[in-house]
Amino acid sequence: MIANKFTHIYFNDWEVGAMYERNVKGSIVQLGTLVSKELVGRPYDQDIKLTFNNNGSETIHIMEFDQSYRKKY
Repeated sequence: MIANKFTHIYFNDWEVGAMYERNVKGSIVQLGTLVSKELVGRPYDQDIKLTFNNNGSETIHIMEFDQSYRKKY
């Protein structure tokens, strides 16, 4: 993955312990530190379920298949 470029991130490329950001219509959203990832849903159409810790609060995010994510360096 290229540093500082928003892109699609494949399941195996999400790194537990790393911090991530998302670009939502030009606004950068701090997702936090990835604490877990898993595939959920139907076996033939699975979603990526990501759990982030952001300032002590855990949030669950179902990844959208767009190019709006990046690892924070």
